[in-house]
Order: sequence, then structure tokens, then C-alpha cells
Amino acid sequence: MKWSGRPIFIIDDDTTGESILMDFEKMSRWKGTKQKIPQIKTLGDRKEVQEIINTDHSSECSKHKE
Repeated sequence: MKWSGRPIFIIDDDTTGESILMDFEKMSRWKGTKQKIPQIKTLGDRKEVQEIINTDHSSECSKHKE
């Protein structure tokens, strides 16, 4: 989970070995109803998860450099 003003979760699926990224900042309507769901992206392996974490970490660090 990341909290820098927006909730993003990475959830491991033990049954498939994949991970799911859920972004609650990017909501969309569920099949034309009034219900909203987060943007969901399936991540194939731990390498892809690590790349997202590394990119995000670099972005956050660059905000605080003097």
C-alpha cells in the first residue's frame, strides 16, 4: 500500500501467483451503474511489482532532494 495522498494497493493472489494493483484514485463506473470500482491492473510476476515500487520510490525521493 502507498499513502502519498492517494491509496494504491498491491495484492498478492496466492492461487495464481499473480499480483493485482488497485488504484482507488482512478475510479470508474461498474458496467454503466452508479457503483464505482478502482482501476485494477494484473501484474504477472514479482519483477513487475518491484519495477513499480522502484519507479515510485525514485519519484518520491526526487521530490525531496535539495
